[in-house]
Amino acid sequence: MRVFVAIVAIQHAAMLSLTERHDVHTRRMVAQSSSWHKGPRVPEDQIIQVKLGLATPQASVAAAEEVLQAVSDPASDTFGQYLSVGDIARIFAPSPEQIRETAKWLNDSGIPRSSLRISAHGDRISFNATVGQAQQLVNTQW
Repeated sequence: MRVFVAIVAIQHAAMLSLTERHDVHTRRMVAQSSSWHKGPRVPEDQIIQVKLGLATPQASVAAAEEVLQAVSDPASDTFGQYLSVGDIARIFAPSPEQIRETAKWLNDSGIPRSSLRISAHGDRISFNATVGQAQQLVNTQW
């Protein structure tokens, strides 16, 4: 069985050294189901696919808001000139520095650069890792 791990919003993780604390960006509270039972821990040597979602830089969010306001304002020169999928992807893409720093952080954590797969829009980095490596990356236990 393959285990897929999705980690969202690792905006600042690339800037942290391995010894600094981890920031929790999202915590999910799941209602307990009577059909759920605690199982054994996942073996640390099991290989899983890890997918990291890189957050959009705040400056890009502000720029996107301006563009969206302009295309929606009848008084604007760009009114009605809607964005293509490519335009939207470019506006919301993480910076090249953010991608480089995240790749460096992963490499410094023992994930080979050659195993990193960066999505077409640069907003996702995926790779295979052991459960033990993934646990260390996000400071948790499964």
